[in-house]
Amino acid sequence: MKFAVFLQGEKEQGPRSVANKFDILMSFLKGHGITGLIRKEDRPAAPKRNRRYEPEELDAFFRACDETEYV
Repeated sequence: MKFAVFLQGEKEQGPRSVANKFDILMSFLKGHGITGLIRKEDRPAAPKRNRRYEPEELDAFFRACDETEYV
């Protein structure tokens, strides 16, 4: 839990980054046989990704794509 607090405070990471880095650390520890350090409900929550793009943003994006990127 101190790692999550460190990322949020000292490193000024956003909620999505904190959750991702926390999950990576927990996967690393689990791979080395270290489990049971936290409960699932103690994990940092990652915000949902429900971004809505404006038509102008999408138009600009697709104009910048070449043929292979457009697909």
